[in-house]
Amino acid sequence: MKTRRLKLEWTELEEAFTNQNDEWVYFLDLVTGLVKLEGEGVVDTFDDDDDFDTRAPVAVLSRRNDPTRAYVEIPDTAAKLIWLKSFLEEEEVDAAVKAQLAEVMVGDNPASKIRALLNKNSELRDAWYLYRADHIRARIDTWL
Repeated sequence: MKTRRLKLEWTELEEAFTNQNDEWVYFLDLVTGLVKLEGEGVVDTFDDDDDFDTRAPVAVLSRRNDPTRAYVEIPDTAAKLIWLKSFLEEEEVDAAVKAQLAEVMVGDNPASKIRALLNKNSELRDAWYLYRADHIRARIDTWL
């Protein structure tokens, strides 16, 4: 069987792997190479000038057995917390901030509390998002 290379939109894959909406499911169309989205409430967010539309709603009925689709499995909260712990160990983070982050990681709804703490410190937030992007890229490489 002949194989052909697909031209992938890396930014779209990164967005799919960082999806926070449980009602939306991203998949890679293995025929076209486009990242597509299915689910209720999906709204087209591209401008009219765009050449393609990877987020237009597709049939709500999931076709998970379709061999032309590779569904994206986003990192769960536990994986993200492991990344955050590694980040805190590797980066030079103020001890007080490190203690605050460690405290909210064990409480209820740690993700939103962590985001709030990171938003108070732009330098730390930027470092975290770069660190997380590296892990997302590695995850995508493995997935592909």
